[in-house]
Amino acid sequence: MDESTVDWSNHPIMRTLEPGETIQSLVPTGGAGLVVTDRRVAVAAAERIALNVPFEGIRRIQFDIERQRPATLVIVPEHPRDEPQVLAVPRERYREVASALTIIGERLHDMGLGEGGPARV
Repeated sequence: MDESTVDWSNHPIMRTLEPGETIQSLVPTGGAGLVVTDRRVAVAAAERIALNVPFEGIRRIQFDIERQRPATLVIVPEHPRDEPQVLAVPRERYREVASALTIIGERLHDMGLGEGGPARV
């Protein structure tokens, strides 16, 4: 997906937004876009939605940075029917992805607190 030519306003992910749902982060990563709303996490690839799960549907996220290579972002959903996503993140997108991961991490942490105690570390 050429991020310079993607019309995000017409991408299928925009049509899935619920009334009142807001996008908190949209990061083109070269092969897809990482979309974080106030309700969910999605990976939008070309003209399709590769992943679209609420925060509680996230099992694990891993962000690996290697010297002289694009970073790798892996999103593993809780349910096996949802396919894990692997995104190559170019250096110029590290800060945007880190910001999106902060939003996701805070939501996951707060969900753990709402389940009867502090989240395990």
